[in-house]
Amino acid sequence: MISDRKSKLRSTLVKVFIITVVLAIFTIGKTESTLAAKSVDGYKQVWSMPLGNSGGFYMDEMFTDGSILYSKRTFQRGFEEFGRVGPTGKIVWKRNNYIYSSSVTENAIIAHTPGADYQNDTIMMIDKKTGKTKSNFLLKSVGVNNLENYTIDKQQIYISDKNKLIAVRYGGKKAWELTTHSELYKATKIPIGYQQPIIINDNMILTWITCGFSEMCSWIGDDSYQLIALSPKTGKVIWSVPERVVGDYVTLNQKNGQIILDSYDGTVAYRYSDGKKLWSYKPTKSSFSIGQDFGIEDPDGKIYLNVINENNGVYSTSRFISLNADGSVAWTTTFNAGAILNLRGFSQDKKILYFESNLPYSNKSKFYLVDRGTGKKLSKGKYDLEYPIKNGHVSIERTNSKNGFNRATIRTANGAKIGRIDYRENEEIHVGPDYRVYILSDKLTSFSPQTRQSP
Repeated sequence: MISDRKSKLRSTLVKVFIITVVLAIFTIGKTESTLAAKSVDGYKQVWSMPLGNSGGFYMDEMFTDGSILYSKRTFQRGFEEFGRVGPTGKIVWKRNNYIYSSSVTENAIIAHTPGADYQNDTIMMIDKKTGKTKSNFLLKSVGVNNLENYTIDKQQIYISDKNKLIAVRYGGKKAWELTTHSELYKATKIPIGYQQPIIINDNMILTWITCGFSEMCSWIGDDSYQLIALSPKTGKVIWSVPERVVGDYVTLNQKNGQIILDSYDGTVAYRYSDGKKLWSYKPTKSSFSIGQDFGIEDPDGKIYLNVINENNGVYSTSRFISLNADGSVAWTTTFNAGAILNLRGFSQDKKILYFESNLPYSNKSKFYLVDRGTGKKLSKGKYDLEYPIKNGHVSIERTNSKNGFNRATIRTANGAKIGRIDYRENEEIHVGPDYRVYILSDKLTSFSPQTRQSP
């Protein structure tokens, strides 16, 4: 079964996927296993570390020197341990803290830690190399009582709190603060405010006015909903357009300079340099739900819409619609899988898309292959799944479904084979930026490529 764990997503973070390819992590279900990889070709085992049964183990970041950041989490609340493992498998540092959530910048971990009560919660900046605290500040010192939604960049944290958006330097100095609908909020406590921002680049962040699930939201006119680009340094508006955004998932198409989002009027694209509306698309056939599928970032900026229908309480994907970067329909493909499908990857030659369905009341998954250019369904190909990583590609074969083994082949960006590793279906496989492979079960095992490649 494939678990969706792309790129260190937290429940408090926006599901944003940059079209410029970033480090990809692929995982295949996780349960306990005492077996390491069955066989390897082009790789050698470097180290293995037992994990025990103290909760979930997560790899939060992999580095080019073979070291990793990790966290162990309880299922009731946050992290109970997090740290760094070096290239030889030795613990470089570790900390035991309860943390509600965390995010990683280029040089630091930004953590939301609880205090004696919610009014004493702290934002802590931790050095990734040493594990030492670089700075911290109390949320109440910047006027925040209950932190729910935030976004980070290199310099500061952006907090959406009630009807305010607050930018705070990691040392605790407030950079700026915006407020919306002040009189209305003061009189009614209507749940209107700013969506946690999306980082466009060093000079722009994106947010929008949103209203929570409340009958009071009907009091607000459509002109109250705005899509807003801001300067991260000053909080000043760069541009603003009327738009009622649905959900919290936005695609940033860096290649074409577009912001693509789902709105009450369908899927819409804006040019992020000046906010000009470029195109919109709304299917004529009704459905229970339609929205962008955030499984992969298409190399050419195509958008894939997942159309979901409901039948007697069962939700399933009825069709996928592929849109070109200009908003025109490339193709529509129907499915009758009896489950929700998600897009999981594409072949290195960009010709094949791979969809996965997880059957209801089952941990079994099934893959569907579709021609990326035409939308035509294909019979089983050489691989069950292919997906990109930062500097290459990974291909998965279910070599022995009876014994539960998969085979992963790792290649460079130009298609040169690094090697392959067999592993069990109930283990996770992670590929680092230096092509190292990590197999995760009830222990973590590191494999190094025998042929040195430049990351």
